[in-house]
Amino acid sequence: MLNTSTAPVTGHVTLGIYSVPQSAVTVKLTPFHLSYDGLNLPARSRSRFSGACELETQYQNAAGTRLELQVYFMRQPMLRAEFFARGFRLERPDRSQVTVADRLEIALDNSRGQFISASFSPKGVDSDMPDRCQIRNGPKITANCSFPAVGVYSVLLFANTEEFGTFQHIATLEAVRR
Repeated sequence: MLNTSTAPVTGHVTLGIYSVPQSAVTVKLTPFHLSYDGLNLPARSRSRFSGACELETQYQNAAGTRLELQVYFMRQPMLRAEFFARGFRLERPDRSQVTVADRLEIALDNSRGQFISASFSPKGVDSDMPDRCQIRNGPKITANCSFPAVGVYSVLLFANTEEFGTFQHIATLEAVRR
């Protein structure tokens, strides 16, 4: 965090946790506890923070087994907490960036009858009028995004409980058209 003002800055952090049905669990996670105290930055100061801890011994003593951490989400699409809170399950793609010939098909399991909207624009370009993807809503949602030219595209998914109204951002994917 960099405070460039002449006054102290107060930041806020929130953490949202959602449960999933036991039948939807495919990887058992290792329990952990994380605690950070407040950070007070004087005006015009810079701060860098990192944390490290030795978990193996404490975990082995408490659980009676070795701590085996595996990273599962490094290449996954950027799914916001709201995606899961609305009951969606991503069927495809299974990567945050995919290479396509000319279009990307996104498939979602939609057990709660939500509605989605999807749009795309060239990566790094803030567009007031992004291109829209073709949507087929229902219990199994598909979004087909046809890219007009070779390049890298940011694809944004939005959801709402009704077909029309205000949609909330739930996911970001990236497609490379070759």
